[in-house]
Amino acid sequence: MLPPQPTAPGQYLSVETSDAQLQAACLPGWTQDYMQLSCGQFVGRLIEVKLGPVQVYRETLNQATDERCQGPDDRCTVGMTLSGRGGFLQGRPMEEHSLWVLPANEFIRYRAPHDSDIVVASLDTDALLRHARIVLGRDIAPLLDDAPLRGLTSLTGTRFRRTLGSAIRASASTPALLQHPAALRQLADDVLDACVLALGEAQHDNRLLRDRQHVHRAIVDRAREFILDRRGSAPTVTDLCEQLGMSRRGLHHAFVHVLDISPVAYIRQLRLHEVRRMLVEDGVAVSTAAHAWGFWHLGIFSQYYKAMFGELPSVTARTPGHARLRPLDPRTAGALADQLLLG
Repeated sequence: MLPPQPTAPGQYLSVETSDAQLQAACLPGWTQDYMQLSCGQFVGRLIEVKLGPVQVYRETLNQATDERCQGPDDRCTVGMTLSGRGGFLQGRPMEEHSLWVLPANEFIRYRAPHDSDIVVASLDTDALLRHARIVLGRDIAPLLDDAPLRGLTSLTGTRFRRTLGSAIRASASTPALLQHPAALRQLADDVLDACVLALGEAQHDNRLLRDRQHVHRAIVDRAREFILDRRGSAPTVTDLCEQLGMSRRGLHHAFVHVLDISPVAYIRQLRLHEVRRMLVEDGVAVSTAAHAWGFWHLGIFSQYYKAMFGELPSVTARTPGHARLRPLDPRTAGALADQLLLG
């Protein structure tokens, strides 16, 4: 059990968004940046519960997304992929129902696939290690710095998913319990217990992360910085090749390997993404935002924009950001929690 301590009231949040950038900003305590990769209207859902030293959340995304994230200080992360094959975490391919473990303060790179669905516990590292010494009788600190992806037995995976689902369901159905320190301690204790047992029983993946995956991710990151630093100049693939000192074929291979899109598509999508950011966050005119990012033909720009985001840029400009972020319907939130219990 967690030792008795002064406990702030728990927190419960459930939202639905129609914009990847707004989705990234929803998770309390996290620094995140999402870039939508696949074309179409974005729909993201988040249910989050704060239980003292434990934060539990479930997030679903309908579009492939490139995510850059960092959690709260001194909190490690234990999560599970529920659906959506084709995702990559820290450059490694993710399978359904695999456990992922990341130490505190690690910068996370996650390429979410279509219909991504994850359930995650963000945990105070000291609380987790203390709990593990009680439950397992050993120090699990080395496990936090080991391979980020692990296999789980069916029984352990089910227990992990259901325990986190129970915490979410209880908070959603009875918000008043989050005001009671005893209830918060018990819920947090249950989540810590599930995480410790999952870590203790997870099957270690001995496959080494190949160096080229690190290299390819670094190439994409450097290309992104180069493009963003040259706002308005609309750099080309040739510019990227010259800047990075590599061939067009090598650049293409790196982008396809990391993001499953070509460099040409990435350059255009990143510029469209930044135009959308200006329209949603700054409220500027469509022509101003488009020209700022090098789109000189507004008709062609509008076609690209609609294909990417499922709406014309004029619609985005008329829709304030707060209208794209709304509380999740209680029945939908309940159904998402119940799926964790019954799935």
